[in-house]
Amino acid sequence: MTPARAQLRSALLVAATTLGAVLAVTVLALVADAVGVEVAPVPTFVATVLLGVLASPPVRRPLERRRAAGRGTVGLALGTVLAGVVVTGLGLNLLAPVTAVGNAVHAVQLLPTRRQTVTSLAVTLLVGTGAWAAQAAGLVDGLLPPGAAALLMLGLLLTAGPLVLTSAGNARDVRRAAETLERERQAHILALERAVRRDPLTGLLCRNGLAETLSEAMATARPENPTGLVYLDLDGFKAVNDRHGHAAGDALLREVADRLRQVVRHHGQVARIGGDEFVAVLPGLAHARRCEEFASRVGAAVESPVRLPDGTTVQVGASVGTAVTLRPVPPDVLLDRADTQMYARKRLRRSSTGHREVTGQA
Repeated sequence: MTPARAQLRSALLVAATTLGAVLAVTVLALVADAVGVEVAPVPTFVATVLLGVLASPPVRRPLERRRAAGRGTVGLALGTVLAGVVVTGLGLNLLAPVTAVGNAVHAVQLLPTRRQTVTSLAVTLLVGTGAWAAQAAGLVDGLLPPGAAALLMLGLLLTAGPLVLTSAGNARDVRRAAETLERERQAHILALERAVRRDPLTGLLCRNGLAETLSEAMATARPENPTGLVYLDLDGFKAVNDRHGHAAGDALLREVADRLRQVVRHHGQVARIGGDEFVAVLPGLAHARRCEEFASRVGAAVESPVRLPDGTTVQVGASVGTAVTLRPVPPDVLLDRADTQMYARKRLRRSSTGHREVTGQA
């Protein structure tokens, strides 16, 4: 919808709401006149027009949002006073505290704070006493004599306090329950996201998390902003698992994961994609050689002795392959290149023909 059409629609809604209020009050004025109650036409219809504008959706909704945010007290008071003026001008001043209580209950349901509750009760008392005072001063007519009207209004005002306080308490309970449910929902969402993206044993990214991270890194790869990949496979992990048990193997994997985090830190993210296979994504490298430096540090960190929970010290090797891209490529291309380089490195280690890092560039 264009801005011009939106403004026209808002203006029509205001006009329609105001006209509806005027028509309704006109009917009530005719009924009051028919039963012999004198109507104060000027203040009644001025207040009706203002109340119609205030009650129209384009005006009411922003005021309610302000009120729900802890603001809009003036709007609350004005609406309540205008409603009181309308019914008082029609000779129905006994309804003034009733309309005020209705507005007060609505207000504390929107924002059940102590300030809002006190303000609502104060405005209700003001409107009720003002309506009675107008009749007592002879400014408006009433269905009952001033004395009887005073007693009835006093009874209505006395019931207003408990009603508004109860509404505020219920609204607070509902809000607390909603906030609790929202916190639980957010925690559940985070837990699901973590389960989908994280390896439960090490806390590193899993394959799903790696795919998302690697896709984002690929999108930023440039000649001046290379993206690197370090692919690591442990040598000798199966022997540790077989000799010391799965609990020891899990402890070893967690220690390796912690060391990889320390090496990579703020430079990228690490994933565990298999039993003893890890991948480090390094976006935004200063130059391609930095990937080789990280690979050397990763290998040195992993090959340091590890003390298991039972006191046993074990040591595993690390076959490391790297790949660097200077432009966006499919993530699988870089993974396959690094994987190939890693297995080439593993063969070299097994044949004891060298200990050089194997690198690749896409």
